[in-house]
Amino acid sequence: IGPGWHFQAKSGWIGQIALKAYRERVDEEFSFEEGADIVPADYSFYGIESTFQTPSGGALSSMLIANAGTFYDGRRLSLAARPIWGISPDLSLTAYYQFNWIDFSKHGQELAMHIARLQALATFSTKFSASAFVQYNSAAHVLIVNARIRYNPREGNDIYLVYNDTLNGDRFREVPHLPSSSSRAIMLKLSYTFNIE
Repeated sequence: IGPGWHFQAKSGWIGQIALKAYRERVDEEFSFEEGADIVPADYSFYGIESTFQTPSGGALSSMLIANAGTFYDGRRLSLAARPIWGISPDLSLTAYYQFNWIDFSKHGQELAMHIARLQALATFSTKFSASAFVQYNSAAHVLIVNARIRYNPREGNDIYLVYNDTLNGDRFREVPHLPSSSSRAIMLKLSYTFNIE
């Protein structure tokens, strides 16, 4: 909960700034990767959150996100950028990078996490499109891959061919060693819309 201010300029700039107060009860201990533990307790923490977005009419637009404040019984800083490049009306690329720094100095723990993402969307016709998504998370040491082809033979009906994979970036961090892929799937999905009278 907390107050915020949102603005939208005639030029297309959009932004918001908000002060947030959080209250959370943790019943069971959990951990972030690489040694940042949250012990059971009642937590109250605060932060400032801000988002700024450039005008979206041009070929290149972007969004900037910044969050800072206390976090459980520590501190957090989060910075992110998401540029979007409309190469053509039928092809767009979206990148995303996020840096998170969490400091639990009370128990001598600190964590820096990086998330990088790249997404492509191609529309070949009104009936045929394809998208691809790749994301790397440094805390979990995983690379997530998703590719999807969509065919729309008629309105309300869709056929999807989907490939998902979760690749382990650091296979030797555990014993026994992790497999190169912890989850892999190829799916064929059909969506059909019909009327019942």
